Amino acid sequence: MKLKLTVALTLAVALLYGCAKPSAPTTNLGAVEVATTKLTRHYPLSGDRDCTLTLTTLIDGQVLVEAVVLRKDAQGNVTVLARPRKKAPFGQEVSLPIGDGNIVLTPKRI
Repeated sequence: MKLKLTVALTLAVALLYGCAKPSAPTTNLGAVEVATTKLTRHYPLSGDRDCTLTLTTLIDGQVLVEAVVLRKDAQGNVTVLARPRKKAPFGQEVSLPIGDGNIVLTPKRI
């Protein structure tokens, strides 16, 4: 009886850890300096993806971070993968979900 219980508990633990989702890949862009009221930059991501990032300074002193993540296939067709947006204070790290991962950056006012 003890052997069956031990085997059952071992299998349960193995299934829990074996089936856990791996963490999503993260692209860290670091500090992104914003000198004007609106800034747009292009960042190539891994593989066949790129990101256009727009940071807009808001009246309340925060920043609106918007991203458009695109994938280009072998035939040249472009697909929009994600259009995340988030409002945050300057100096605070922002994480934007892009489907199969995240983009992380810290808006910095200069």
